[in-house]
Amino acid sequence: MGSLCSAGVVVLLDEFQTCHAGPLRGFPSLLQAEVDRLQDRDTAGGLILLGSVQAEMGALLNDRRAPLFGRSTFAISLEPWSLATVFEVCREHGAADPARCLTLWTLFGGVPKYWRHYAEQGTDLHGIPGWTPWAQQVCEGLFLRSDSPLRGEGESLLGRVRRNYVALLRVIAERGPCTHAELQVSAPELSLGPYLKTLGQDLRLVERQDPVFGEGRRRGRYAVSDPFLLAWLKVIQPACQAARIEPVSRVAERLTARLRTLEGFAFARMVREATEAASRAGVDFPVSDRVKGYWDRPRRNDVSIEIDIIAWNEEDRVVRFGSCERDAARHDPRSLETFRKQVDLFLESDSGSRFRRWRRELALYSVRFSSDQRADLEAGDYICHDMADFQRMLRPRERGPHGARPP
Repeated sequence: MGSLCSAGVVVLLDEFQTCHAGPLRGFPSLLQAEVDRLQDRDTAGGLILLGSVQAEMGALLNDRRAPLFGRSTFAISLEPWSLATVFEVCREHGAADPARCLTLWTLFGGVPKYWRHYAEQGTDLHGIPGWTPWAQQVCEGLFLRSDSPLRGEGESLLGRVRRNYVALLRVIAERGPCTHAELQVSAPELSLGPYLKTLGQDLRLVERQDPVFGEGRRRGRYAVSDPFLLAWLKVIQPACQAARIEPVSRVAERLTARLRTLEGFAFARMVREATEAASRAGVDFPVSDRVKGYWDRPRRNDVSIEIDIIAWNEEDRVVRFGSCERDAARHDPRSLETFRKQVDLFLESDSGSRFRRWRRELALYSVRFSSDQRADLEAGDYICHDMADFQRMLRPRERGPHGARPP
């Protein structure tokens, strides 16, 4: 490698995190001597280290005791695809239908590898009518058959995580966003602090969600941050185990039903991301801060407040409250009444007092609104956005001659 770099070649080492332990443990020390020698010369080449396990890469390169500490000249972190890119890929691969797009995003998030496996299933999936038979075929082809490309993906992801950490991940995935106290009840034998720190800060598999305006208080909730891992722990892995002894088609039916439930939680997350992306693009409500949900139990009463989305514009003094339902029919009169009461309770609380004199907007989100549903709800002074709206908002505008965007 030293000779190649000296000759002007750029060398790439993939899976460098495997040098963190095992028989390659001494390799970074050997590499250190060569890197130091090359840095003392006017070398035309270069060395790029690649690795997908961020915590282990950080330990190898950024830990003060690591042989390669202080020798990196630059770092590039690859984030998942943006939601706009996900929508574009869905259009290109026959999944532009909002319900199908949500399913794939719930399973894959923005990781290109998983989307490639879906694309390799071919065009046969495109012509399947209806969401249910299509989703069953997707699950069978990608996860449940003996030759499915992603059948062992979850186990591979968890292979480097110790048993107690995996057990805690399963609890967090099954219970959904849950508090420290709720986790302690489910895992009384564990001292949660160090485990949550490792899963959150080091491995980045768990995120702490704080209620808007409530950072630093003991109302934070923990959730699995990676969409694929959440889907794996919650719905895919049990189905893969069942498919070993049951007909695949029967298992796919159950998996599809559980996946539909999981999509309800994923949809709220998608709406928050889409709202921020639309704000950045200047095509929807301009947001002054990160879009978050809100939950709390004010001391003055025992009624819990939970609102899916709170977004505000400081300059225009406008606050938008949002309610997310995967199926538009769930925005029924009873649900709308509860939504309005939750908003009123929030505005009466200490956290919401700053917005009492602001103009408020009530927004309803669903995968798809029919024209009649939209008309009825908008007549009640609600703003309605579905996934087709966000797909349209975030669609790249076609470029004119010489790459210029049309006015």
